Formats: sequence, C-alpha cells, structure tokens
Amino acid sequence: MRKITMLVLLLLLAWTGMTAQPFALVYQGYQFYKTTCGNPMFEEGDTITISAGIPEMYGKKLSHWEFDGNQYKPSDTFIMPAKDVVLVPVWESGTAVENIQDTNSGSYKLLENGVLYIINNGVKYNGLGERVQ
Repeated sequence: MRKITMLVLLLLLAWTGMTAQPFALVYQGYQFYKTTCGNPMFEEGDTITISAGIPEMYGKKLSHWEFDGNQYKPSDTFIMPAKDVVLVPVWESGTAVENIQDTNSGSYKLLENGVLYIINNGVKYNGLGERVQ
C-alpha cells in the first residue's frame, strides 16, 4: 500500500509540473488595453506585442511602459516571464500647466501636473485653501 501511495504522489507531482501555469499581463491603470490576441493570460516564454494604443494623461504624453527596469514602447515585443506582469506607464518629463479658467476677479484655476490649484491675486492655493507658493 505504501508503494502505491508513493507512486501516486510521484505521478501527481510529475503531472502538475507538466501543466503550464498561466500568468497575467496588466497595463497599470488601463484595464481597456489589450494585447494583440486579446488575452490577458500567458505562459512563460510567450511572445506578446505590447498594445499599440497610447494612453493619455491630461497635459502629458506616454514616454514608455516599464517593467522590471526595462522600457517598452507601444507595439514592442515582450517575452513573458514566469510571473505576473504589471506594465507601468511612464510619462514624458516636463511640467504640464494649463490655465483652465480666467475670471475678471483676478482669480483663476490652474492645472499643474494633474493637480488643480486656485490662483488668487498672484498667490497659489491648493484644493484645501492652503497657500502653496
């Protein structure tokens, strides 16, 4: 009986080692982005084409996607590692500033790097009304 149990355990271990485990590929913050095959699950060694879609952040452009210190541009190929992958968007450097609204009172709203500020008589305030300049 003990030999049969050991044989069954060895066969189970061999069988589980033969089945490939799927790993996920996710675009951080962009659930709508798909790989070329439309499947988010891959096996180690699969060749994947990074989505050709280019996400936008108000006032900024995508520089590249990043994973494990490597950079990937849209439409680059990627070899799936033996782990889940989260591709992080990296935006072009530089300050994105836009004057949203100018009023006659000397106050206006300013969007800077995705943060909304109020400018009142030349003084910058955050959304809590605290002076930041």
